[in-house]
Amino acid sequence: MASINSAVSEESLFQWNHQSWTIHFLQGIRYFTTVETCNGAGLCSTATSNGVIIDNSLPVPGLVIVGSPEKHSRYISDKHTIHSSWIGFQDPHSSIDHFNVCIGEYSIHLSQKNLLRQGDIYTVKITSCNAASICITTMSNEFLVDTTPPQIGGFRSPMEYVIEKDTETLNLNLCWYGFVDVESDIMSYYVTVGHTYSESQLVDSYKITPNTTNALQQEQIITNISSSMPENLVLTIWAENNAELLTAEAKACDNDVDYVTLDETVTACWQGVFSDDESRIEKFMVSLGTLPSVDDIVQMKEVGQSTYTKWENVKLEQGTRYYATVRAINYIGLQSEVSSDGFIIDTIPPPTGILEA
Repeated sequence: MASINSAVSEESLFQWNHQSWTIHFLQGIRYFTTVETCNGAGLCSTATSNGVIIDNSLPVPGLVIVGSPEKHSRYISDKHTIHSSWIGFQDPHSSIDHFNVCIGEYSIHLSQKNLLRQGDIYTVKITSCNAASICITTMSNEFLVDTTPPQIGGFRSPMEYVIEKDTETLNLNLCWYGFVDVESDIMSYYVTVGHTYSESQLVDSYKITPNTTNALQQEQIITNISSSMPENLVLTIWAENNAELLTAEAKACDNDVDYVTLDETVTACWQGVFSDDESRIEKFMVSLGTLPSVDDIVQMKEVGQSTYTKWENVKLEQGTRYYATVRAINYIGLQSEVSSDGFIIDTIPPPTGILEA
């Protein structure tokens, strides 16, 4: 029975009557409640609810992907942003009402003070809830955060190249070592041949699958490389990790020596090796060492924008291989580093043979 209040308040003008039923309701069926009320004169009116659907089942889980919508990425290179998508979540009875998204055990909230950590493994969790507030959680496959390129390596002997001037082709026998990526491993190598050190050359690069037997020592023979200008070439080895980050080591083919005597002045020249189309190169730094990127003989020093340097009166030992390393720095502070394939000190003449008349 309804009662009418004498004044309008924040509460309803009517007091609710309640009725409950204990029967077997079928899943997914919409049920309606109809109320009929009659006054003392026998006049009646009815009202019907908009219906309620019985749903006590979990939503159907879907698929969660990190990276592009087409394929899950096992590695990501951005610690600030995650791209995730999901498909296939549904509820046949009451539909999906909302999703909750988490990274691991935490709700998504990335900021400068809350970043994904280098080398850590994460999952994305999607919790889908239906209109009856029943939820189910589905996880993506794991992904690893790798925001750094591979450790740079270098060329090693033997390294041979033959320029066929008649056909304008180049035959290479390249050996290199030392490219390492602790977090996501080396996925591919690329060899580029050009006249400068430039990432744009990767369009015409030669892709090489790493030798997994000895990952630190790599060798590749490449033949019949077209070269319209077969002089002053720069050979570059690019290493790409599974997060698709690149690092490179370059070597100029022209005027390079493998052996010098102690009384000679050792010079290094890197004209045309580096280029930067966006912010331009501000300065170079150069060093000399017993390994690529090592400055244990002559420490790294700035030479401005000069592409030439020489070392005099430096104590070099017989039979030891030395490497010149050049670091290019652009106007926004980004750096690239290149080492030569090395030279060996040789002061001992060949042994005297026997001449027969």
